[in-house]
Amino acid sequence: MNTKTRYCQLNVFILFAAFLAQTFSRTFVLADYYINTAKYANNCENKSRPKMHCQGKCQMMKKLIDAEENEKKEADKVRLSNSYIAFFQKSDVIVFLPLINDHPFSMSFPDYVCNYSSRYIDTIFIPPKESA
Repeated sequence: MNTKTRYCQLNVFILFAAFLAQTFSRTFVLADYYINTAKYANNCENKSRPKMHCQGKCQMMKKLIDAEENEKKEADKVRLSNSYIAFFQKSDVIVFLPLINDHPFSMSFPDYVCNYSSRYIDTIFIPPKESA
């Protein structure tokens, strides 16, 4: 394998790892909590209240909230970066073509003919009677 192929493979691996880290950031926070539960419990804010049985879950929740905020910020950045930019090239020469006046507007229109007829039958359409 040449060095160019290795660099390409390394870049693909790094991009894939970054994608997974961003996608599964919440899962990584939960895994970190379950692996290091004792560390979280030692640094818990609710040590003085043992009845809560917190064991560092408050810190885990803070990290989850931070991860969600980071995801929202990244989503906003992606949304802004995906804005479309139209490319307009300025024309150097503007050419005005002469008007073609071979057929002047002297067209005649046919007379308006109304062929509408109404066959309203008043014996069939009787309004309903009001009951008293």
